[in-house]
Amino acid sequence: MGEEVRARDGGHTWNPHGNWYSAQVDSVVVLDDGTWAVRTDGALAVWDGTCGRMLELLSRGLEEGGPKVFIQVLQGSTSDAEGLRARLDGWVEEHGSSAVGWLGTTAGVTADGVFVAAVRFADEAAARQNSDRPEQGEWWAGTEPLFDGPVTFHDYRNCDLLLGGGSDAAGFVQVIQGTYTGDGTPAMPADDAAALSAARPEVIGGSIGWDDNGHFTQIVYFTSEEEARRGEQAMGEDPEARARLERFMADLADVEYFDLSEPWLA
Repeated sequence: MGEEVRARDGGHTWNPHGNWYSAQVDSVVVLDDGTWAVRTDGALAVWDGTCGRMLELLSRGLEEGGPKVFIQVLQGSTSDAEGLRARLDGWVEEHGSSAVGWLGTTAGVTADGVFVAAVRFADEAAARQNSDRPEQGEWWAGTEPLFDGPVTFHDYRNCDLLLGGGSDAAGFVQVIQGTYTGDGTPAMPADDAAALSAARPEVIGGSIGWDDNGHFTQIVYFTSEEEARRGEQAMGEDPEARARLERFMADLADVEYFDLSEPWLA
């Protein structure tokens, strides 16, 4: 988990490796006492000086017209989930603070042994720069043997966020992959997304990335798997909610679901 940093605006909490990076940042200022203040959606969020990396990333977002995110997804079969978890925890502890533009990671292993990880960076250049570091190559050399076969990578420079993006409070994460066959992008229309969000209060965040060929990965964060299943059943019994989802799904092909019942969030 990332270091939690509390704001002085009534108890709201932002997390450097949670969903803060998707906020609409209005301004970044330095207060008289040396703390950083970032104004987001009218609220004033204040961090202490230990969070200079977050300020740097948010400032970059201001210069480019708003915070952005680049997502790299890697996946493959494994019979050593505990070994992979240890490798990820070791990377966060040893390299997370120095990794260029790293915002956070969501990962886990499905019941049938498929490992999926979504790694968030400030932008594609930061991801490439991090990948080129010698220590990253050394880490991967020790991690790759834990997979039972080839590892697939997907890079998404085009991303949309739901409810502010990922959430470190999630007790269950579902990863959905497929190909978008419609026009434009695979983002759900805003009114449909708002309606589905209201109907599914257990959904506390999400993101979707797609490449130039229409392949997409959507990551949905839930309070718990039990609540997710209950909400799924309730939505199936709601004709209007079901119709909205069916309209969205009509343009998707080769859809696969990966359930992470014990997500690893960093």
